[in-house]
Amino acid sequence: MSGNENAEAMEISELRLKNNSFGLIDAQDAEAAQFKSERVRSLVLRVLGVGENLAPEFALQTALVAECSTRLAETDLLDPGAYRSSIHDLIFLLVSSIASTSDVAMEVDAEDSLGSILVIPELDKIQSTKESTALHYLMSTYSRLNTESRNEFFQDFEKQMCLDLRELVLSNVVILLRGYCEPFLSGKLARSSLVRLLYSNLVSNNFLSDVVAHCTNPDLSDENALSEVFNPILSQQRDSMVFQHMMKNRDDCVHLLFRAVIQLLSIRIDGKRPICDLMVNRPDFLPELVTSITGREIAHLSYLGPFISYGIPCDEFVSLMHQIVHQLVANPSSRGRCLDYFAAVIKHNEKRAQMRADFATLASHTFVVNLMCVLFELSSKIDLSKVNPMYPFQSNSRVDIVEKTRLKMDLQSGKEFAEKCPPANDDKFTTECFFLTMQCENICLQPGVNRLRSLRRHIADIRDQIRSFTHTAMCYECMLSDPSFISLALDFSSKQLQLLLNAITPNIRYENELPAVAPPLFAAYPEFYLDDMLDLVTFALKQTAPLLVGRNNDWPNHLLVFICCTHYFNNPFLAAKVVEVVMMLTPAVMPAAQNLWYQVINSPMAMEKLFPSLVKVRFLRENSKIVVILLN
Repeated sequence: MSGNENAEAMEISELRLKNNSFGLIDAQDAEAAQFKSERVRSLVLRVLGVGENLAPEFALQTALVAECSTRLAETDLLDPGAYRSSIHDLIFLLVSSIASTSDVAMEVDAEDSLGSILVIPELDKIQSTKESTALHYLMSTYSRLNTESRNEFFQDFEKQMCLDLRELVLSNVVILLRGYCEPFLSGKLARSSLVRLLYSNLVSNNFLSDVVAHCTNPDLSDENALSEVFNPILSQQRDSMVFQHMMKNRDDCVHLLFRAVIQLLSIRIDGKRPICDLMVNRPDFLPELVTSITGREIAHLSYLGPFISYGIPCDEFVSLMHQIVHQLVANPSSRGRCLDYFAAVIKHNEKRAQMRADFATLASHTFVVNLMCVLFELSSKIDLSKVNPMYPFQSNSRVDIVEKTRLKMDLQSGKEFAEKCPPANDDKFTTECFFLTMQCENICLQPGVNRLRSLRRHIADIRDQIRSFTHTAMCYECMLSDPSFISLALDFSSKQLQLLLNAITPNIRYENELPAVAPPLFAAYPEFYLDDMLDLVTFALKQTAPLLVGRNNDWPNHLLVFICCTHYFNNPFLAAKVVEVVMMLTPAVMPAAQNLWYQVINSPMAMEKLFPSLVKVRFLRENSKIVVILLN
């Protein structure tokens, strides 16, 4: 073999060796890629709850689990551009599948349930809804993802998948809460589910922070995302506070409303508090006032109004209100708006400092006192050396003292002094808070003291009236219960009753037969001839029974006559009163009148006519009144 042929043979051998090496490398790369893909696929299945350990929501959905596994097998899990949309759609499919199998009957609200107390009816039935199940699944997925992310042995491609999965899960959470899953899933019920979990302290701050961060990230969400998710929740808390009153003694439920708002406001993203900015930018945070009673209007219509109006000074709710305000003023971007609100409240209620203020047109004392307590708390650590004493006279001041009486100047001199002040500066919070507190003190302390004096004066007047009424009542009781007076009245009433009986039949003592119709003379007599006598006997039986029973009484037998001829009366109530007086003599009602009762039932007329007469009368009692229907 020539030298050229040997060289060619060697080149061919080297080429074959290289090809074999490249083939081995390609096989190794493919095997490594397959290994990574299987690792990532297993990770995704575990996080989504459709792997070996199934989430409770999919325990009976084997077909769905198999479909998820198939979809992931067909997806390139090493290419973020390829798998992000696929996994996002897969999560949405899982949520939708939960929705289609969890629509169960809702419970009926109870009067003392949380939903009834907070006037959010869906809170009591939310746990059985498909929206609650869907949100619970997404939160569980988020929790499983956090557990997986703490694995120290994960490689870079697995760590990247965890980051992408977090973004995709949060995206589905935001979509659900915004209501973009409607009509299959209600955004309102999903948000109510989140609120219920907040009340139960089952939502971690990390989860809330991640949701807020996702909503505020311009690369992940549009500018309306944060508002569409959390503004309805903030509105729900305020609407519930409107219906809360101290007298209802529901402090434990009201506490939940405060805590929910504080938890949302305290969320910080890159040093900012997005929910604080969201709250102060609401139209109702500093509402446009349209009535002439602006002081009361701003207290009732502003977002913070119901929260400030609840509770009493220095109790736990004022402390909670301070926490809400602290979050707002600690956030630089919401601080100015919050101070504007305080300044507006003080400005519209400055008439409270007048001697004859019409408090019906102004904010309530509770509102103003609680606001003052909050401002006192904010001002408690202010260093006076850092307060600008010229602030009230500056053009950018939030306090208005133009029309206020000065210590040694008239109003015109005060205005001229303010014009000579140096140009306005960007004063610090300490200065503005200090002077706003003084302004609030002006409309709170002295009006409160005056109101207390007025209430004490009214209480003293009422006590005097009670003493006068008590004295008068004792005089009447002494007069009407006097035995001599009662005896004289009963003696005359006997004659009065005898007059009526004589008008029916003069020989009533010896005759049991009564006229079929009322005699003209009896029918012409006024009702009060009998009615007054019945009232006297009723009073005597209740107040001076021994005196009445101890007398020689013919009136029970005389009243028996009227029971036996109730058809003589036009007024059924008068007939009922006759029966009621006689029934008071029964031993079950008045044992002391037993002899009088026996006197009635043992008379010949009673034996012959009492029972048939009573059968003709039917009594209906409504609202403690007797309605008599005469059956003729």
